[in-house]
Formats: sequence, C-alpha cells, structure tokens
Amino acid sequence: MGLDSADNIESMGDYEWEYKDQLKFDTTYLYNFFSNGMGDYIALDENKPIENGSFLWSKSELPKMNLNFWDMIDEWIIVGLDN
Repeated sequence: MGLDSADNIESMGDYEWEYKDQLKFDTTYLYNFFSNGMGDYIALDENKPIENGSFLWSKSELPKMNLNFWDMIDEWIIVGLDN
C-alpha cells in the first residue's frame, strides 16, 4: 500500500475493467498513483486540476470522481498507518 513507483504508473485505459462499458469518460488520461495492493487505486486525470481531478478506482465498483488528489492520498496513508 502506498504511492506507486514511477515504473508502475500506467494509464487506467490500458486495462479491461469489467464495468468499462458503463464509464462515461475517457480513461486514457487517468493514471494510477497510489494503490492498496488489493485492486483499489487513486488515479489522477492529467487534463483536470489536482483539486478535483482524482478518482477512487476499484476493480469491483464504478469509480468515485472529482476528488481532491492530495486529500485522498492523505486519507489512504492514515488508513494504512492505522491498520
């Protein structure tokens, strides 16, 4: 769990998500920056401001959108330290 190393940062559009046909946005410009090792990610849209361009991405649920990137990173780090 933590920030992904530079060689592990990839476009979320490079993967086949089972709910991909339900997404109403282009995943090409979304990149993972943080993962919990269980299929959940914090992704950032490079075309949006960092204040609302983050997604909470899951392998099993539709992503939550328009989140603050650093707020999400801080929250996940706290969760990781508490467990």
